Amino acid sequence: MRCCTSRIVKGPNIVVIGGGAAGLVSALHLSARGAQVAILERSEQLGGRLRVPLDEDWKSDPGLHLIHGDGPWSQTLRKASKVRLPIVPTPELHVLVDGHFSQPPFGVSGGRHGEKSRFAAYKWIKKISARSQPGQRWMETVDSFDGLERTWASILGTLVTMEWNPDVLHYTVRRAMLNGIRRHRLGIPVHGWADCIGRLIFACEQLNAIISTGCDVTAVDVRDDGVVVEMSDHDPISADAVVFACSFSNTHRLVAPLVPPVKPPSANLIRVAHAGVQLDADSMLRPFVVDFNNKILTLNLAHSSPDRLPESLRGTGSSLESVIFEVDEESIESIEARWHSHLESSAPGLQRHITETRSLQKSIVDHRWKPDSDHNRSTLVEWMSQNRMVSVAHESSNHHVLLDGTAIRARKAADRLFKGPRGRRGRRRRSA
Repeated sequence: MRCCTSRIVKGPNIVVIGGGAAGLVSALHLSARGAQVAILERSEQLGGRLRVPLDEDWKSDPGLHLIHGDGPWSQTLRKASKVRLPIVPTPELHVLVDGHFSQPPFGVSGGRHGEKSRFAAYKWIKKISARSQPGQRWMETVDSFDGLERTWASILGTLVTMEWNPDVLHYTVRRAMLNGIRRHRLGIPVHGWADCIGRLIFACEQLNAIISTGCDVTAVDVRDDGVVVEMSDHDPISADAVVFACSFSNTHRLVAPLVPPVKPPSANLIRVAHAGVQLDADSMLRPFVVDFNNKILTLNLAHSSPDRLPESLRGTGSSLESVIFEVDEESIESIEARWHSHLESSAPGLQRHITETRSLQKSIVDHRWKPDSDHNRSTLVEWMSQNRMVSVAHESSNHHVLLDGTAIRARKAADRLFKGPRGRRGRRRRSA
């Protein structure tokens, strides 16, 4: 795809800066409401952090993002493709602590039944739901658990936030318990993330959105009659409004020259590393392993999603995908050593069955606002709205499941901008 070269995007028009998941969802919602949308992506490939690079027959997924089968992300994709997203429930968790696999508390395991286990599950959920306050009060609640309960509470928080940090909002863990893990509603796409991105791109094209790659936005100029978006090596284009669906750094770079009333707030970036191995035989490794000491998640695709295996491995081998947490200051060599230690601890003797190893890569899976930045964030959101701009990154995700949060933020941003026949925020006006 080439960059859009027309000076003016005709009709009620909105420019979306960024062609990742958030940008595509924003464009989808806006186009469905009748706006004409131009998506400007700096790189040559759409999908952002969810794009899946292909190396021959090796499909490299960037992470083990979990989604709610009935959540906002799945609903968006279902509307985009008019069919349900094929997903598989997240396999039952196997937690490795101090070299031994831990038995889960009642209520986490889907394989326990009977009156006694149901009563124990109810008591544990009631205990984990006893306090509604986030932050320090939630930390006190976690500290009141015994060692096993504290471990599992932290892991549940990690699974739904992709952040290895027990200081997560209280209802996140409760939501994972009540609506996710126990009811098998948390899942992963059968065919990987390329399928999700492909559906969104197809839906945007069907709704006549203009998709342009290789467009590096250099400046945004707010004028009385609209917003002008300037790009390197291309003519500027005009629009009625702009959606920033790019990274924090790019959003701040473009917004700062406009002199906002407050400094754009800072954020905590969640950095992980991801890697994978292919095996010459069906591994004895459990389907989904959480290594508490090494801070690693590993998914065995042969057990959970065999359609994602290369043709040569289906029925005869397997592939493991791992996400390694807390890698901010760690060298690649140290991360690799931690990862191989995890593989050997999870399945002794696994190393001699490895036929190929994918190079370990660091990446950013999501971002969180720092707790002290809420005031600046809300001020900036209001100022941008008054100047025909919104930023998906500045919307509050409230620690929803990772991709559900993306869909919610993008939809909020789209609704805030659009003012058309349906009235503000996309709601149909009632007749008198």
